[in-house]
Order: sequence, then structure tokens, then C-alpha cells
Amino acid sequence: GVQTCALPISVGYGQNVALGKPVTQNGLPASYTWCGTQSQPAAGTINNGSFLAETTCWLFGSFWTGTSANIVIDLQGTFTISSAIIQADNNDTYLVEYQAPDNSWNVWWNVPAAFNAGGVSTRPNFNQTSRQTLPTVSAKAIRVSATGGDDLYAVTELQVFGPASTPVGTPTLSQWGYIALT
Repeated sequence: GVQTCALPISVGYGQNVALGKPVTQNGLPASYTWCGTQSQPAAGTINNGSFLAETTCWLFGSFWTGTSANIVIDLQGTFTISSAIIQADNNDTYLVEYQAPDNSWNVWWNVPAAFNAGGVSTRPNFNQTSRQTLPTVSAKAIRVSATGGDDLYAVTELQVFGPASTPVGTPTLSQWGYIALT
């Protein structure tokens, strides 16, 4: 007869669960003049999976002034998330929050300034691959806003990773760390 067994597998860091998801820009201007006059890029450039070259002018990302504006990525499901990478204007601080299944917003990462040669810088490391390990949480959406700096803010990429890429309500064998062999 046929026997079924389960073998453990490694799920690693998981996938970028924010990649290509719907983005809402709240309170961002249509254009700004610095590094030439720049128009606000399409909302989806913040989570398209591509980083700009380090020190690129900050206006080539989603930009704003003041700390009341924010950008929200709808994850279109509830995901377990545990690490992130952000590329943003180098001399400013940012707040990354997650929306829990009960719809409350909670602090997830206080992103520090990353002084270098100017322009945009990737955090936690300029290599654009190192992930900031963060508390493991269940999230429906991600929100990023500025908390301090020179009052000229920009985010060019935000990537959010978890141990699994499957929504919590739809578990699979690989999400539990097993595969079935028959």
C-alpha cells in the first residue's frame, strides 16, 4: 500500500509579502522642486521589489513634508511577518507600523536615520539585502510615516518578510514546515 509521511523542511525568511500589494498615499504632494522639479511617483513604486542606487536624490521616491502624511500597504490577507528592509531619505527617522487582525495599529520598527553621502539609504544596512529582525506579528497592512529629521521625507522601497507567505487563515503543509510524500 501507499504510506504517507511528513519530513521537516526549512522555510527560511519567507517571501516579501508586501510585493505588488495595493498602496495608498495619504497627504503626499503632487510635486516638489529639489534635484529639479519631480512629480510624485506612482504609489506602487514603494513595494515593487526594486531599490534605487544608494545616495539617489530622495525625490525619486514617494516624498512628503511634515509628519502627518503616511503610506499604507494593504497586504490583502493576514500574514505572519518578522523582518523588513526600508530605503528612505538618509537623514530622517521613520515609523513602520502594522495593522493587527483586530484592526489596531501597532509600532513595529522605529527606523533610525542613516547618515551617509546624502540622498536615500537602505536600512538596516546599505547592502540592500540585510533584513532588520523584528518581533514576529500577524499583520493585515503596513503603514510608514516620518517621525523626525529635516521635514523633507521620502521612502523609495519597503519590503516586509515573514516565515511563511501564506495567509494565516489558509495554512498549508509547507507553512507548518512539512511536506507530504506518498
